[in-house]
Amino acid sequence: MKKHKLYLIAILTLVSISVKSQEYFELASFQYLYSPNNKSDFLDNKTDYSNFKGSLNLPIVINDNNTLILGFFGQAAKLKNSSPVLTNYNMYNTTLNLTWFKKVSGKNSFFLTFAPQIASDFIDITNKDFRFNSCFGYINTRNENFKMLYFLQYQHEFNGPTFFPLVGFDWKINEKFKLNTLLPAILDFKYLPTQKIGLGFYADADITTYRLSETNNNNSYMEASRAGISIYTEYAVIESIVLRLSGGYSINRYFREYEQNVKYKFIISGTKFGNAYIFPPLSNDFDNGLFVEVKLIYRIKK
Repeated sequence: MKKHKLYLIAILTLVSISVKSQEYFELASFQYLYSPNNKSDFLDNKTDYSNFKGSLNLPIVINDNNTLILGFFGQAAKLKNSSPVLTNYNMYNTTLNLTWFKKVSGKNSFFLTFAPQIASDFIDITNKDFRFNSCFGYINTRNENFKMLYFLQYQHEFNGPTFFPLVGFDWKINEKFKLNTLLPAILDFKYLPTQKIGLGFYADADITTYRLSETNNNNSYMEASRAGISIYTEYAVIESIVLRLSGGYSINRYFREYEQNVKYKFIISGTKFGNAYIFPPLSNDFDNGLFVEVKLIYRIKK
């Protein structure tokens, strides 16, 4: 690989929902990101990148100390090239999440997440498309406005077993300002001028893989990595529905196709161990670029 910088996947949506000290619980969210006309390293080719995500979450309160969260996550990412010589890619992800959230004491809680997943181009779905992810988290509540977060996530990626240790905090600075982090994957700083309007700065990084079909791609896989910074504004149309508009710029973004036997021994926090990097990718890179994103949230009060 040409680059060995740190990339981390954002934690599962339902996990961050369960630990944030906010008044609302997100039952559903839908978001669409679009990044057009990105320059490619192949002649004059331009690449359009789009990504649709949706999630549904159902909390089941067993008692005051135990809660189950059933969740579904879906994604459709597309790469469309202007050159007819290059391959266009459609990549999909469907994930079922089961999280057990346990309150041990007034200040300490933990959770366990199990997440079977299918990630591929969905052309010839087999058991090779299936993988299993899991996450363990510990939450320490210092006071009603500040929580420390400690997560360890495991992903069975197509390029090797992957581990992500993450540390962060959830801080309600005052009634106007909030700061949520899960480093080095997520940073969200929000200003609330009114009860209906929010303005913020958001930074995140994610990396994942998709199996590509034997029919079209000789049974290879796509490694997709992206970090981005953005500013956003959100508006509560009504109390339960929030619309967020974002604009930003991607950092160290790449989508690289590899043969299925190109694997690492293991990966920790984006650092790859093994000699898979000596094999060049089968696809062409395209540059970082601007993106816009719209997100619709349906929420209820906790």
